Amino acid sequence: MISMLTSGRDYLRIPLGLIALPLTYLNINFDIQRPEHFLSGVLFVLFGAVCYAATGWLTGSAAVLCFNFIARRIGGIKASVLIKESATVPVLAQ
Repeated sequence: MISMLTSGRDYLRIPLGLIALPLTYLNINFDIQRPEHFLSGVLFVLFGAVCYAATGWLTGSAAVLCFNFIARRIGGIKASVLIKESATVPVLAQ
């Protein structure tokens, strides 16, 4: 919204999809016109936030799937988890 107001353009392009340059760019672009009313401006900002969050989620999920696929193909990644057990404090009966 702020970039639209400062750029002087009549629309703002909001992407929704998978963005993993230079490998792939699969998305839908929404060209949103400049809001005329306060309520449409608020809805515009909410729509933009949801689209950017969904794009980040989709791109992150694709990266995780690719990482896991490659890790399985090369035989896995050696990792271990260290768990420290907490010291138990005896409860005094009253």
